[in-house]
Amino acid sequence: MKNRSERKAAVKLTIFGCIFAFLCVLLTGFIGISNRSQGFRNAMADYWNIWMPSKIHSPLSYFCLVLLLFDICLLIALIVMSIAKRKGHLVVAAFGLFLAVAFIPFLLLFIVPQAEQGNMGRLALYTLSGASIMLAFAIVLFFIALKPLFNAGVGVITSMGGKVDEEAAAGNGLTEGEVRAIVSEYLQAHKEELHKGGAVVAAEEEPKEEAVEEVKEEEPVEEAEEVEEAEEAEVDEDGDEVEEVEEVQADGTVLKIKRKKRVPFETRLKKSVFDLRHKYYDLRDYIKWYGIKNRISIPGDTFSLKRKKYAFITIVGKHIKLYAAIDPAKYEDSPIPVEKATAKRYEETPCVLRVKSDLSYRRAKMIIDDVMAAAGIEKPEGPEPKETQHPEA
Repeated sequence: MKNRSERKAAVKLTIFGCIFAFLCVLLTGFIGISNRSQGFRNAMADYWNIWMPSKIHSPLSYFCLVLLLFDICLLIALIVMSIAKRKGHLVVAAFGLFLAVAFIPFLLLFIVPQAEQGNMGRLALYTLSGASIMLAFAIVLFFIALKPLFNAGVGVITSMGGKVDEEAAAGNGLTEGEVRAIVSEYLQAHKEELHKGGAVVAAEEEPKEEAVEEVKEEEPVEEAEEVEEAEEAEVDEDGDEVEEVEEVQADGTVLKIKRKKRVPFETRLKKSVFDLRHKYYDLRDYIKWYGIKNRISIPGDTFSLKRKKYAFITIVGKHIKLYAAIDPAKYEDSPIPVEKATAKRYEETPCVLRVKSDLSYRRAKMIIDDVMAAAGIEKPEGPEPKETQHPEA
């Protein structure tokens, strides 16, 4: 993810650098062919004559030649590092930097002689100054885009050194030998603890296979879930948080009062873990597969058709509660651990199942099938809705 963001940033910087460099060349050419400056053609001739030592007549030309040679060497080094580090997208930035730096000698050969002779108008001088600033911006952007290569180059140089400079280590107060002595003393002092800890770890690792075999049974999984759910924060049947606060009366007595904090269903859904959230999505899609419509409210998600309520789903703590329109007595002799809802608002959906594991999710689907069969709704033909709770499957 990080490499992708760095790649996008480098591409954007390269594009902006190319835009600034293009504007610089455009302004320079516009001023060169106008009547506000002179020597444009001479600058072009001098630029090509840089590579002919016999035609170099000024220190400026020698400086431009050195700059171009440095630019070529820099281009070769950047291309090699881009290929070695598998960062091919930086090759464009390397060529952009090469062309931008290569344009500097032409600007110098065009501006400096005309400025010294006074043959350049004020407007042309200002325009070329702006073009030079744009070129500088382009070079800076290219350098920022190529920063990963420069960092990699510094890392290579450091690794080629082999060891950290002893003087730098001494500046931190410790030499390499002193550090090794401290580490050796620590290991000797804690030798017994380390061996004892390793023995404890080995002892803990041995019975892992037996524990896995015990968990293979389906029913103990549900019991473990109930224990875990008992440790959750206190919530009511609708999933709203209930907090206990102390209130001091005028006579000094302290009363403990329970206050209800109403939490919307969508908020609880967003805060839930990925597996629980997608179990709700999959269960919702499975119910709607029968042609049932859903409506989300503050307490939860209601599933109904033609004013008849078939199911209701809410999130309570770290599990889902499914309220189904079927008599819970039907499951008294079955392994499905349902409960009976006592609140008046659940008269239409009295059968309650807690859903948290894959096993309880499959049982919830079985209850939905029973509800639809009792209502005379046939199971749709074709494959069931695709599940999203296990994306790696």
